[in-house]
Amino acid sequence: AVGYAMVFVAAQGYVLAHSTVHNRATSFSTFVGAIMVATVCGPSIGGILADNLGERWTFALAALLALSSLASIRLLPSHRPDTAAQRTAARVPRWSEVATLLANRRFLTVTALAAMPAKILLTGLCFYLMPLFVTSSGGSQAMAGRVLMTYGVMVVLFSPLAARWASTRERMEWLVGGGLLLS
Repeated sequence: AVGYAMVFVAAQGYVLAHSTVHNRATSFSTFVGAIMVATVCGPSIGGILADNLGERWTFALAALLALSSLASIRLLPSHRPDTAAQRTAARVPRWSEVATLLANRRFLTVTALAAMPAKILLTGLCFYLMPLFVTSSGGSQAMAGRVLMTYGVMVVLFSPLAARWASTRERMEWLVGGGLLLS
């Protein structure tokens, strides 16, 4: 979880640093698409490899892939946009800054009425109840896995469309609301 959080935040920072106002939504759409492809492919391929090679060789192969990804980082552009040079280093927020954020009505509204319900729906219904339903109605665990994979595939397919809408809209809260209603 710590490694995933570090990679996720660092990748988001990289996308922010190398995108502009005009291509930011598309850049994040590509980022989310990459995360979702990994979510779909990683467990599936890992399960197949573990069944055929065993857990130790699968772990060794994952370690080899992680090391090769470290080598591929050297291929990323090393220059930063001019605005990145003017930024100060990241630091842990002070309690007063956290309190200011928690006092922000818009932030609390989006968190309580958008982010939390979306995560509850995703985790509770999609990742917990749906596999239980599939297996209790006679489906196999593999079938539950395939149904779960459709979520990731749909995110990959619809992210570019949502990015296009977000790039052409002034009031993105309509997209957030529409997404919540679809959820």
